[in-house]
Amino acid sequence: NNFDWLNMIVARLWPSIDIAVKKVMREQVTPILQEAMPKPAKNICFTQFSLGSKTPKLGPIKVTDNPRGLALNLRVEFESDVKIEMQVGPGKLGVKDLLFSGQLVVRMEPLLDEVPVVGGILVYFLDPPKLDFDLTGAANVADIPGLRGTIHRVIDQQIANFLVLPNQISVPLGTEEQGVDPSLIKLPRPLGLLKVSVKSAKGLRAADINLIGKNTSDPYVIVSVAGEKFSTSVIKKTVNPTWPTGECGYLMVFDPDQKIYMSVMDWDRLSADDFLGWTEPITVRDALQHRPSVGLPVLTQNPSKPPKKSAQGQAVSQGEVFVEFQLFDMQVGQIQDEKVCLRVKIDELFFPPTVCKLFNNLEAAKVQVKVTPGTKKIPKEWQLPASGVVRTTGLGGPVPTNAASAVSAVLSGVIKRLSTEGMSVPEIAEVTELQQSEVTAVLSEQKLGEIDKHSVMIIDIETVFHIVLPAPLTTPDAGGSCEITILTAKDKKVSSITVPLVELRGALKMTKGGKFEFATTSGVVSADMQLQILGTTQAKQL
Repeated sequence: NNFDWLNMIVARLWPSIDIAVKKVMREQVTPILQEAMPKPAKNICFTQFSLGSKTPKLGPIKVTDNPRGLALNLRVEFESDVKIEMQVGPGKLGVKDLLFSGQLVVRMEPLLDEVPVVGGILVYFLDPPKLDFDLTGAANVADIPGLRGTIHRVIDQQIANFLVLPNQISVPLGTEEQGVDPSLIKLPRPLGLLKVSVKSAKGLRAADINLIGKNTSDPYVIVSVAGEKFSTSVIKKTVNPTWPTGECGYLMVFDPDQKIYMSVMDWDRLSADDFLGWTEPITVRDALQHRPSVGLPVLTQNPSKPPKKSAQGQAVSQGEVFVEFQLFDMQVGQIQDEKVCLRVKIDELFFPPTVCKLFNNLEAAKVQVKVTPGTKKIPKEWQLPASGVVRTTGLGGPVPTNAASAVSAVLSGVIKRLSTEGMSVPEIAEVTELQQSEVTAVLSEQKLGEIDKHSVMIIDIETVFHIVLPAPLTTPDAGGSCEITILTAKDKKVSSITVPLVELRGALKMTKGGKFEFATTSGVVSADMQLQILGTTQAKQL
Protein backbone atom coordinates (compact mmCIF):
# COMPACT_ATOMS: atom_id res chain seq x y z
CA ASN A 1 0.00 0.00 0.00
CA ASN A 2 3.04 2.29 0.25
CA PHE A 3 4.08 3.67 -3.13
CA ASP A 4 6.84 5.98 -1.91
CA TRP A 5 9.43 3.92 -3.82
CA LEU A 6 7.54 4.42 -7.10
CA ASN A 7 7.04 8.12 -6.56
CA MET A 8 10.77 8.46 -5.74
CA ILE A 9 11.62 6.96 -9.14
CA VAL A 10 9.30 9.45 -10.86
CA ALA A 11 10.89 12.33 -8.91
CA ARG A 12 14.36 11.21 -10.04
CA LEU A 13 13.26 11.01 -13.68
CA TRP A 14 11.23 14.25 -13.58
CA PRO A 15 13.93 16.64 -14.92
CA SER A 16 14.43 14.42 -17.99
CA ILE A 17 10.68 14.07 -18.48
CA ASP A 18 10.36 17.86 -18.29
CA ILE A 19 12.92 18.31 -21.09
CA ALA A 20 11.27 15.65 -23.27
CA VAL A 21 7.77 17.15 -22.89
CA LYS A 22 9.13 20.64 -23.61
CA LYS A 23 10.59 19.34 -26.88
CA VAL A 24 7.26 17.76 -27.88
CA MET A 25 5.31 20.94 -27.06
CA ARG A 26 7.60 23.17 -29.09
CA GLU A 27 8.22 20.90 -32.06
CA GLN A 28 4.88 19.10 -32.44
CA VAL A 29 2.14 20.89 -30.50
CA THR A 30 3.08 24.47 -31.47
CA PRO A 31 2.56 24.00 -35.26
CA ILE A 32 -0.83 22.37 -34.63
CA LEU A 33 -1.87 25.17 -32.25
CA GLN A 34 -0.87 27.79 -34.82
CA GLU A 35 -2.90 26.03 -37.49
CA ALA A 36 -5.99 25.73 -35.26
CA MET A 37 -5.95 29.26 -33.80
CA PRO A 38 -8.21 32.12 -34.91
CA LYS A 39 -6.43 34.74 -37.01
CA PRO A 40 -5.49 37.12 -34.15
CA ALA A 41 -3.61 34.29 -32.41
CA LYS A 42 -1.88 32.57 -35.34
CA ASN A 43 1.57 33.50 -33.99
CA ILE A 44 1.07 31.55 -30.74
CA CYS A 45 4.29 29.99 -29.42
CA PHE A 46 5.78 28.90 -26.10
CA THR A 47 8.21 31.43 -24.62
CA GLN A 48 8.57 29.50 -21.35
CA PHE A 49 7.71 25.89 -20.55
CA SER A 50 8.34 23.92 -17.37
CA LEU A 51 6.28 21.18 -15.74
CA GLY A 52 7.34 22.62 -12.37
CA SER A 53 8.83 20.91 -9.35
CA LYS A 54 5.75 18.98 -8.21
CA THR A 55 5.71 15.43 -9.55
CA PRO A 56 2.73 13.18 -10.35
CA LYS A 57 1.53 10.85 -7.61
CA LEU A 58 1.16 7.23 -8.63
CA GLY A 59 -1.03 4.61 -6.98
CA PRO A 60 -2.87 2.57 -6.07
CA ILE A 61 -1.70 -0.24 -8.36
CA LYS A 62 -3.65 -3.29 -9.46
CA VAL A 63 -1.73 -6.20 -11.01
CA THR A 64 -3.59 -8.63 -13.28
CA ASP A 65 -2.47 -11.82 -14.98
CA ASN A 66 -3.44 -12.83 -18.51
CA PRO A 67 -2.38 -15.60 -20.93
CA ARG A 68 0.24 -13.35 -22.56
CA GLY A 69 1.79 -11.66 -19.54
CA LEU A 70 1.20 -9.16 -16.75
CA ALA A 71 -0.64 -5.84 -16.62
CA LEU A 72 -0.25 -3.05 -14.06
CA ASN A 73 -3.13 -0.58 -13.66
CA LEU A 74 -2.09 2.52 -11.75
CA ARG A 75 -3.76 5.81 -10.99
CA VAL A 76 -1.94 9.00 -12.04
CA GLU A 77 -2.75 12.28 -10.24
CA PHE A 78 -0.88 15.46 -11.18
CA GLU A 79 -1.55 18.85 -9.55
CA SER A 80 1.18 20.85 -11.21
CA ASP A 81 2.93 24.11 -10.44
CA VAL A 82 3.67 24.53 -14.15
CA LYS A 83 5.47 27.56 -15.49
CA ILE A 84 4.08 27.99 -18.99
CA GLU A 85 4.03 31.24 -20.94
CA MET A 86 2.91 31.80 -24.53
CA GLN A 87 3.16 34.68 -26.96
CA VAL A 88 -0.30 35.23 -28.43
CA GLY A 89 -0.81 38.14 -30.81
CA PRO A 90 0.48 41.33 -29.18
CA GLY A 91 0.41 39.97 -25.61
CA LYS A 92 1.42 37.08 -23.43
CA LEU A 93 -0.64 34.31 -21.91
CA GLY A 94 0.14 32.02 -18.98
CA VAL A 95 -1.12 28.62 -17.85
CA LYS A 96 -1.58 27.85 -14.16
CA ASP A 97 -3.24 25.30 -11.89
CA LEU A 98 -2.88 22.44 -14.37
CA LEU A 99 -4.69 19.30 -13.20
CA PHE A 100 -4.17 15.94 -14.88
CA SER A 101 -5.52 12.52 -13.87
CA GLY A 102 -6.10 9.17 -15.47
CA GLN A 103 -5.73 5.40 -15.29
CA LEU A 104 -2.39 4.30 -16.76
CA VAL A 105 -1.77 0.73 -17.90
CA VAL A 106 1.69 -0.86 -18.13
CA ARG A 107 1.68 -4.25 -19.84
CA MET A 108 4.62 -6.66 -19.94
CA GLU A 109 4.22 -9.33 -22.60
CA PRO A 110 4.84 -11.90 -23.89
CA LEU A 111 6.63 -13.69 -21.07
CA LEU A 112 9.79 -15.51 -22.17
CA ASP A 113 11.73 -18.42 -20.65
CA GLU A 114 15.03 -16.62 -21.21
CA VAL A 115 16.56 -13.17 -20.85
CA PRO A 116 15.06 -10.53 -21.10
CA VAL A 117 12.12 -12.58 -19.64
CA VAL A 118 9.62 -10.02 -21.02
CA GLY A 119 9.17 -9.62 -24.79
CA GLY A 120 8.08 -5.99 -24.57
CA ILE A 121 6.61 -3.21 -22.46
CA LEU A 122 3.49 -1.27 -23.47
CA VAL A 123 2.23 1.90 -21.79
CA TYR A 124 -1.12 3.59 -22.46
CA PHE A 125 -4.21 5.21 -20.95
CA LEU A 126 -7.36 3.12 -21.26
CA ASP A 127 -9.45 6.27 -21.64
CA PRO A 128 -8.65 9.95 -22.29
CA PRO A 129 -7.22 11.39 -19.06
CA LYS A 130 -8.89 14.41 -17.48
CA LEU A 131 -7.11 17.72 -18.09
CA ASP A 132 -7.93 21.15 -16.73
CA PHE A 133 -6.10 24.46 -16.40
CA ASP A 134 -6.59 28.20 -16.00
CA LEU A 135 -5.29 30.95 -18.27
CA THR A 136 -3.64 34.11 -16.99
CA GLY A 137 -2.44 37.23 -18.78
CA ALA A 138 -3.73 40.35 -20.44
CA ALA A 139 -7.51 40.42 -20.70
CA ASN A 140 -7.40 41.27 -24.40
CA VAL A 141 -5.48 38.03 -25.00
CA ALA A 142 -7.18 35.66 -22.57
CA ASP A 143 -10.61 36.73 -23.85
CA ILE A 144 -9.99 35.89 -27.52
CA PRO A 145 -13.11 33.87 -28.46
CA GLY A 146 -12.48 30.14 -28.44
CA LEU A 147 -8.86 30.45 -27.26
CA ARG A 148 -9.08 28.28 -24.15
CA GLY A 149 -11.22 25.68 -25.89
CA THR A 150 -8.82 25.47 -28.83
CA ILE A 151 -5.77 25.04 -26.59
CA HIS A 152 -7.59 22.38 -24.55
CA ARG A 153 -8.74 20.52 -27.67
CA VAL A 154 -5.29 20.47 -29.29
CA ILE A 155 -3.56 19.23 -26.12
CA ASP A 156 -6.25 16.57 -25.58
CA GLN A 157 -5.75 15.37 -29.16
CA GLN A 158 -1.97 15.20 -28.81
CA ILE A 159 -2.26 13.16 -25.61
CA ALA A 160 -4.68 10.84 -27.39
CA ASN A 161 -2.35 10.54 -30.40
CA PHE A 162 0.46 9.32 -28.15
CA LEU A 163 -1.03 7.54 -25.17
CA VAL A 164 -4.75 6.70 -25.42
CA LEU A 165 -5.69 3.33 -26.89
CA PRO A 166 -5.20 2.35 -29.66
CA ASN A 167 -2.12 4.61 -29.39
CA GLN A 168 0.57 3.57 -26.94
CA ILE A 169 4.24 3.79 -26.09
CA SER A 170 5.90 0.45 -26.77
CA VAL A 171 9.39 -0.85 -26.10
CA PRO A 172 10.19 -4.21 -27.77
CA LEU A 173 12.77 -6.10 -25.68
CA GLY A 174 12.80 -9.62 -27.11
CA THR A 175 13.96 -10.67 -30.57
CA GLU A 176 12.17 -12.33 -33.47
CA GLU A 177 14.30 -15.43 -32.79
CA GLN A 178 12.63 -15.58 -29.38
CA GLY A 179 9.21 -15.48 -31.01
CA VAL A 180 8.58 -11.77 -30.39
CA ASP A 181 6.99 -9.89 -33.30
CA PRO A 182 8.01 -6.20 -32.89
CA SER A 183 5.03 -5.01 -34.96
CA LEU A 184 2.58 -6.73 -32.57
CA ILE A 185 4.31 -5.05 -29.63
CA LYS A 186 4.04 -1.62 -31.27
CA LEU A 187 0.50 -1.96 -32.59
CA PRO A 188 -2.34 -3.15 -30.31
CA ARG A 189 -4.65 -5.97 -31.27
CA PRO A 190 -8.36 -5.04 -31.30
CA LEU A 191 -10.56 -6.89 -28.84
CA GLY A 192 -13.37 -6.67 -31.36
CA LEU A 193 -16.07 -4.52 -32.88
CA LEU A 194 -18.63 -3.20 -30.40
CA LYS A 195 -22.15 -2.77 -31.80
CA VAL A 196 -24.12 -0.15 -29.85
CA SER A 197 -27.89 0.14 -30.36
CA VAL A 198 -29.56 3.02 -28.53
CA LYS A 199 -33.13 1.74 -28.26
CA SER A 200 -35.07 4.43 -26.40
CA ALA A 201 -35.11 6.92 -23.54
CA LYS A 202 -37.75 8.18 -21.15
CA GLY A 203 -38.26 11.14 -18.86
CA LEU A 204 -35.61 13.39 -20.42
CA ARG A 205 -35.39 17.07 -19.61
CA ALA A 206 -37.46 19.39 -21.83
CA ALA A 207 -35.03 21.98 -23.25
CA ASP A 208 -37.30 23.62 -25.85
CA ILE A 209 -40.00 26.06 -24.68
CA ASN A 210 -43.22 25.91 -26.68
CA LEU A 211 -45.84 28.67 -26.64
CA ILE A 212 -48.54 26.13 -27.42
CA GLY A 213 -48.41 22.73 -25.77
CA LYS A 214 -45.87 21.15 -23.44
CA ASN A 215 -42.18 21.95 -23.46
CA THR A 216 -40.17 19.27 -25.22
CA SER A 217 -36.78 18.34 -26.75
CA ASP A 218 -35.28 17.00 -29.97
CA PRO A 219 -32.96 14.38 -28.42
CA TYR A 220 -30.05 12.45 -29.85
CA VAL A 221 -27.25 10.48 -28.19
CA ILE A 222 -23.46 10.64 -28.71
CA VAL A 223 -21.63 7.41 -27.84
CA SER A 224 -17.83 7.31 -27.60
CA VAL A 225 -14.97 4.99 -26.68
CA ALA A 226 -11.53 6.65 -26.52
CA GLY A 227 -11.21 8.69 -29.73
CA GLU A 228 -14.03 6.94 -31.62
CA LYS A 229 -17.64 8.14 -31.49
CA PHE A 230 -20.95 8.15 -33.32
CA SER A 231 -24.29 9.96 -32.99
CA THR A 232 -27.80 8.61 -33.26
CA SER A 233 -30.44 10.27 -35.40
CA VAL A 234 -32.50 13.13 -33.93
CA ILE A 235 -36.00 12.27 -32.70
CA LYS A 236 -38.15 15.41 -32.90
CA LYS A 237 -40.41 16.89 -30.22
CA THR A 238 -40.33 14.30 -27.45
CA VAL A 239 -38.80 13.60 -24.06
CA ASN A 240 -39.53 9.86 -24.49
CA PRO A 241 -37.78 9.04 -27.79
CA THR A 242 -37.65 5.66 -29.51
CA TRP A 243 -35.02 5.23 -32.19
CA PRO A 244 -35.73 3.35 -35.45
CA THR A 245 -35.32 -0.43 -35.37
CA GLY A 246 -31.93 -1.40 -36.72
CA GLU A 247 -30.25 1.95 -36.05
CA CYS A 248 -26.84 1.37 -34.44
CA GLY A 249 -23.20 2.39 -34.41
CA TYR A 250 -19.95 0.44 -34.35
CA LEU A 251 -16.85 1.24 -32.28
CA MET A 252 -13.50 -0.55 -32.26
CA VAL A 253 -12.47 -1.61 -28.75
CA PHE A 254 -9.08 -2.84 -27.58
CA ASP A 255 -9.54 -3.68 -23.90
CA PRO A 256 -12.51 -4.99 -21.89
CA ASP A 257 -11.89 -2.28 -19.28
CA GLN A 258 -12.19 0.60 -21.75
CA LYS A 259 -15.10 2.86 -20.81
CA ILE A 260 -18.12 3.75 -22.93
CA TYR A 261 -19.29 7.36 -22.60
CA MET A 262 -22.74 8.63 -23.58
CA SER A 263 -24.08 12.18 -23.76
CA VAL A 264 -27.73 13.03 -24.43
CA MET A 265 -28.19 16.23 -26.47
CA ASP A 266 -31.06 18.41 -27.69
CA TRP A 267 -30.78 19.43 -31.34
CA ASP A 268 -31.41 23.10 -32.14
CA ARG A 269 -31.73 24.57 -35.63
CA LEU A 270 -30.58 28.14 -34.95
CA SER A 271 -28.28 27.80 -31.94
CA ALA A 272 -25.80 25.44 -30.32
CA ASP A 273 -27.29 22.11 -29.26
CA ASP A 274 -28.32 21.87 -25.59
CA PHE A 275 -26.81 19.39 -23.15
CA LEU A 276 -29.55 17.20 -21.63
CA GLY A 277 -27.36 14.87 -19.60
CA TRP A 278 -24.84 12.07 -19.55
CA THR A 279 -24.55 8.54 -18.29
CA GLU A 280 -21.89 7.38 -15.88
CA PRO A 281 -19.17 5.59 -17.92
CA ILE A 282 -19.62 1.84 -18.21
CA THR A 283 -16.81 -0.57 -19.11
CA VAL A 284 -17.04 -2.77 -22.19
CA ARG A 285 -16.91 -5.80 -19.87
CA ASP A 286 -19.90 -4.62 -17.80
CA ALA A 287 -21.89 -3.49 -20.84
CA LEU A 288 -21.70 -6.94 -22.43
CA GLN A 289 -23.02 -8.63 -19.28
CA HIS A 290 -26.44 -6.98 -19.72
CA ARG A 291 -28.91 -8.84 -21.94
CA PRO A 292 -30.78 -7.81 -23.95
CA SER A 293 -30.32 -4.15 -22.98
CA VAL A 294 -29.38 -1.96 -20.04
CA GLY A 295 -31.12 1.14 -18.68
CA LEU A 296 -28.68 3.90 -17.72
CA PRO A 297 -29.74 6.92 -15.63
CA VAL A 298 -29.22 10.29 -17.34
CA LEU A 299 -27.32 12.65 -15.02
CA THR A 300 -27.94 16.34 -15.68
CA GLN A 301 -25.10 18.12 -13.92
CA ASN A 302 -21.65 18.98 -15.32
CA PRO A 303 -19.89 15.67 -16.17
CA SER A 304 -16.53 17.05 -14.98
CA LYS A 305 -17.89 17.07 -11.40
CA PRO A 306 -18.80 14.04 -9.24
CA PRO A 307 -22.49 13.12 -9.57
CA LYS A 308 -24.80 14.55 -6.90
CA LYS A 309 -26.20 11.91 -4.56
CA SER A 310 -29.67 11.60 -3.13
CA ALA A 311 -30.36 10.92 0.56
CA GLN A 312 -30.32 7.22 -0.32
CA GLY A 313 -26.85 7.57 -1.85
CA GLN A 314 -27.99 7.26 -5.47
CA ALA A 315 -26.89 9.64 -8.22
CA VAL A 316 -29.51 12.31 -8.96
CA SER A 317 -30.81 11.86 -12.50
CA GLN A 318 -33.54 12.96 -14.87
CA GLY A 319 -34.52 10.28 -17.33
CA GLU A 320 -33.10 6.98 -18.48
CA VAL A 321 -31.63 5.74 -21.76
CA PHE A 322 -31.85 2.09 -22.86
CA VAL A 323 -28.93 0.62 -24.82
CA GLU A 324 -27.99 -2.79 -26.24
CA PHE A 325 -24.36 -3.88 -26.67
CA GLN A 326 -22.94 -6.72 -28.80
CA LEU A 327 -19.32 -7.68 -29.51
CA PHE A 328 -18.15 -8.97 -32.91
CA ASP A 329 -14.92 -10.83 -33.63
CA MET A 330 -12.94 -10.03 -36.79
CA GLN A 331 -11.82 -12.73 -39.19
CA VAL A 332 -9.58 -12.86 -42.24
CA GLY A 333 -10.96 -13.85 -45.64
CA GLN A 334 -14.65 -14.24 -44.76
CA ILE A 335 -17.57 -11.81 -44.82
CA GLN A 336 -20.59 -13.11 -42.91
CA ASP A 337 -22.18 -10.02 -41.38
CA GLU A 338 -23.41 -6.62 -42.56
CA LYS A 339 -20.23 -4.87 -41.46
CA VAL A 340 -16.56 -5.27 -42.38
CA CYS A 341 -13.41 -3.65 -41.04
CA LEU A 342 -10.86 -2.07 -43.37
CA ARG A 343 -7.47 -2.46 -41.68
CA VAL A 344 -4.77 -0.11 -42.98
CA LYS A 345 -1.28 -0.68 -41.56
CA ILE A 346 1.36 1.91 -42.48
CA ASP A 347 4.95 1.20 -41.47
CA GLU A 348 7.55 3.36 -43.23
CA LEU A 349 7.77 5.90 -46.07
CA PHE A 350 10.83 6.08 -48.33
CA PHE A 351 11.64 9.49 -49.85
CA PRO A 352 14.36 9.87 -52.51
CA PRO A 353 16.52 13.00 -52.03
CA THR A 354 14.95 14.68 -55.08
CA VAL A 355 11.51 14.56 -53.47
CA CYS A 356 12.87 15.77 -50.12
CA LYS A 357 14.41 18.76 -51.92
CA LEU A 358 11.16 19.48 -53.77
CA PHE A 359 9.41 19.84 -50.40
CA ASN A 360 12.01 22.09 -48.73
CA ASN A 361 14.29 19.35 -47.34
CA LEU A 362 11.39 17.37 -45.94
CA GLU A 363 12.11 15.73 -42.56
CA ALA A 364 8.63 14.70 -41.42
CA ALA A 365 5.42 13.47 -43.00
CA LYS A 366 2.02 11.95 -42.23
CA VAL A 367 -0.52 9.85 -44.10
CA GLN A 368 -4.24 10.43 -44.63
CA VAL A 369 -6.60 7.53 -45.37
CA LYS A 370 -9.97 8.41 -46.90
CA VAL A 371 -12.72 5.93 -47.76
CA THR A 372 -15.40 7.19 -50.17
CA PRO A 373 -18.60 5.47 -51.33
CA GLY A 374 -18.08 6.02 -55.05
CA THR A 375 -20.54 7.52 -57.53
CA LYS A 376 -22.87 4.59 -58.11
CA LYS A 377 -26.37 4.58 -56.65
CA ILE A 378 -26.54 2.51 -53.49
CA PRO A 379 -29.20 1.99 -50.79
CA LYS A 380 -29.26 4.55 -47.98
CA GLU A 381 -28.09 2.04 -45.37
CA TRP A 382 -24.85 1.46 -47.35
CA GLN A 383 -23.98 5.11 -47.60
CA LEU A 384 -21.10 6.97 -45.96
CA PRO A 385 -20.93 10.72 -45.32
CA ALA A 386 -20.54 12.63 -48.59
CA SER A 387 -17.03 13.68 -47.50
CA GLY A 388 -16.07 10.07 -46.81
CA VAL A 389 -14.47 8.56 -43.71
CA VAL A 390 -11.09 10.16 -43.00
CA ARG A 391 -8.24 9.07 -40.70
CA THR A 392 -4.86 10.81 -40.42
CA THR A 393 -1.70 9.48 -38.77
CA GLY A 394 0.44 11.47 -36.41
CA LEU A 395 3.54 13.18 -37.75
CA GLY A 396 6.31 10.66 -38.45
CA GLY A 397 9.98 11.53 -38.18
CA PRO A 398 13.13 10.14 -39.80
CA VAL A 399 14.46 6.71 -38.87
CA PRO A 400 17.91 7.08 -37.25
CA THR A 401 20.64 5.93 -39.63
CA ASN A 402 23.89 7.46 -38.41
CA ALA A 403 26.44 6.37 -35.83
CA ALA A 404 24.52 8.01 -33.00
CA SER A 405 21.34 6.08 -33.76
CA ALA A 406 22.47 3.07 -31.73
CA VAL A 407 22.90 5.22 -28.65
CA SER A 408 19.85 5.56 -26.41
CA ALA A 409 18.74 8.92 -25.04
CA VAL A 410 19.76 7.84 -21.52
CA LEU A 411 23.23 6.78 -22.65
CA SER A 412 23.59 10.00 -24.63
CA GLY A 413 23.00 11.93 -21.42
CA VAL A 414 25.67 9.88 -19.64
CA ILE A 415 28.17 10.56 -22.45
CA LYS A 416 27.57 14.31 -22.30
CA ARG A 417 27.88 14.38 -18.51
CA LEU A 418 31.16 12.46 -18.57
CA SER A 419 32.49 14.86 -21.18
CA THR A 420 31.65 17.90 -19.04
CA GLU A 421 33.51 16.21 -16.18
CA GLY A 422 36.65 16.23 -18.29
CA MET A 423 36.84 12.68 -19.67
CA SER A 424 38.24 12.22 -23.17
CA VAL A 425 36.46 10.44 -26.04
CA PRO A 426 38.58 7.24 -25.68
CA GLU A 427 37.93 7.17 -21.92
CA ILE A 428 34.18 7.61 -22.40
CA ALA A 429 34.16 4.90 -25.06
CA GLU A 430 35.90 2.50 -22.67
CA VAL A 431 33.50 3.24 -19.80
CA THR A 432 30.33 2.97 -21.92
CA GLU A 433 31.63 0.11 -24.11
CA LEU A 434 30.78 2.12 -27.25
CA GLN A 435 32.79 2.86 -30.38
CA GLN A 436 34.69 6.16 -30.32
CA SER A 437 32.79 7.21 -33.46
CA GLU A 438 29.48 6.75 -31.61
CA VAL A 439 30.70 8.87 -28.70
CA THR A 440 31.93 11.56 -31.10
CA ALA A 441 28.57 11.58 -32.90
CA VAL A 442 26.72 12.20 -29.63
CA LEU A 443 29.12 14.91 -28.46
CA SER A 444 28.91 16.72 -31.78
CA GLU A 445 25.11 16.62 -31.35
CA GLN A 446 24.70 15.04 -34.74
CA LYS A 447 20.97 14.67 -35.36
CA LEU A 448 19.73 11.13 -34.90
CA GLY A 449 17.72 11.37 -38.09
CA GLU A 450 20.49 12.91 -40.18
CA ILE A 451 21.43 10.86 -43.26
CA ASP A 452 23.70 11.28 -46.21
CA LYS A 453 22.26 13.65 -48.83
CA HIS A 454 22.42 10.92 -51.46
CA SER A 455 20.51 8.40 -49.29
CA VAL A 456 16.79 7.70 -49.08
CA MET A 457 14.98 9.47 -46.24
CA ILE A 458 13.01 6.90 -44.23
CA ILE A 459 10.04 8.28 -42.30
CA ASP A 460 8.69 6.08 -39.51
CA ILE A 461 4.86 6.08 -39.29
CA GLU A 462 3.97 2.78 -37.51
CA THR A 463 0.20 3.27 -37.43
CA VAL A 464 -2.80 1.01 -37.89
CA PHE A 465 -6.32 2.22 -38.69
CA HIS A 466 -9.44 0.06 -38.31
CA ILE A 467 -12.29 1.61 -40.31
CA VAL A 468 -15.76 0.09 -40.00
CA LEU A 469 -17.69 -0.05 -43.29
CA PRO A 470 -20.93 -1.55 -44.64
CA ALA A 471 -20.00 -4.87 -46.26
CA PRO A 472 -21.86 -4.03 -49.53
CA LEU A 473 -19.53 -1.05 -50.01
CA THR A 474 -16.83 -3.55 -51.04
CA THR A 475 -18.90 -4.95 -53.94
CA PRO A 476 -18.81 -3.86 -57.62
CA ASP A 477 -22.30 -2.34 -57.23
CA ALA A 478 -21.04 0.28 -54.77
CA GLY A 479 -17.73 1.42 -56.27
CA GLY A 480 -16.19 2.23 -52.87
CA SER A 481 -12.51 3.14 -52.74
CA CYS A 482 -9.68 3.91 -50.33
CA GLU A 483 -7.54 6.94 -51.13
CA ILE A 484 -4.16 7.14 -49.38
CA THR A 485 -2.39 10.52 -49.38
CA ILE A 486 1.08 11.43 -48.13
CA LEU A 487 1.23 14.92 -46.58
CA THR A 488 4.00 17.16 -45.29
CA ALA A 489 3.98 18.50 -41.72
CA LYS A 490 2.10 21.56 -43.05
CA ASP A 491 -0.51 19.43 -44.85
CA LYS A 492 0.92 19.98 -48.32
CA LYS A 493 0.08 17.04 -50.58
CA VAL A 494 3.07 14.96 -51.72
CA SER A 495 1.19 12.28 -53.67
CA SER A 496 -1.76 9.89 -53.42
CA ILE A 497 -2.98 6.53 -54.69
CA THR A 498 -6.48 5.01 -54.81
CA VAL A 499 -7.29 1.35 -54.13
CA PRO A 500 -10.81 0.18 -55.17
CA LEU A 501 -12.39 -1.82 -52.33
CA VAL A 502 -13.69 -4.44 -54.78
CA GLU A 503 -10.09 -5.01 -55.90
CA LEU A 504 -9.02 -5.52 -52.30
CA ARG A 505 -11.96 -7.86 -51.66
CA GLY A 506 -10.87 -10.00 -54.62
CA ALA A 507 -7.24 -10.31 -53.43
CA LEU A 508 -5.89 -13.42 -51.70
CA LYS A 509 -7.26 -13.40 -48.13
CA MET A 510 -8.62 -9.93 -48.98
CA THR A 511 -5.15 -8.55 -48.31
CA LYS A 512 -2.69 -6.43 -50.27
CA GLY A 513 0.70 -5.69 -48.75
CA GLY A 514 4.27 -4.71 -49.51
CA LYS A 515 5.68 -1.64 -51.26
CA PHE A 516 3.14 0.86 -52.61
CA GLU A 517 4.45 3.52 -55.00
CA PHE A 518 3.43 7.20 -54.93
CA ALA A 519 4.53 9.16 -58.01
CA THR A 520 5.65 12.81 -57.84
CA THR A 521 7.22 15.16 -60.39
CA SER A 522 10.64 14.56 -58.82
CA GLY A 523 10.61 10.84 -58.15
CA VAL A 524 8.68 8.01 -56.57
CA VAL A 525 7.96 7.76 -52.86
CA SER A 526 7.35 4.21 -51.69
CA ALA A 527 5.52 3.03 -48.58
CA ASP A 528 5.53 -0.21 -46.61
CA MET A 529 1.81 -0.81 -46.08
CA GLN A 530 -0.83 -3.48 -45.76
CA LEU A 531 -4.52 -3.13 -46.62
CA GLN A 532 -6.90 -5.82 -45.44
CA ILE A 533 -10.67 -6.38 -45.30
CA LEU A 534 -11.75 -8.23 -42.16
CA GLY A 535 -15.16 -9.84 -41.87
CA THR A 536 -17.13 -9.81 -38.63
CA THR A 537 -18.97 -12.50 -36.71
CA GLN A 538 -20.72 -12.26 -33.35
CA ALA A 539 -18.39 -13.19 -30.50
CA LYS A 540 -19.35 -16.20 -28.38
CA GLN A 541 -17.74 -14.69 -25.29
CA LEU A 542 -15.54 -11.79 -24.20
